[in-house]
Amino acid sequence: MTGNELLRKLKRLARERTATLEFDPSAGKGGHGEIRFGNRYAMLRSARQKEIPKGTLRAILRQLGIDPREL
Repeated sequence: MTGNELLRKLKRLARERTATLEFDPSAGKGGHGEIRFGNRYAMLRSARQKEIPKGTLRAILRQLGIDPREL
């Protein structure tokens, strides 16, 4: 899954849960940005066209409090 696909799926999930979703590419260091899902946050590479490694994706979802099966 790429970063753009992840953001698209998180937007859908945020609408279902009536939660807020924001991506701020200037909030991180280097080539990273911050995803805010409700009151939780995680970092994501700003180069969102590249594939996210499975372990990194699991860690991002865990930080946001999302079960991978929900996507």
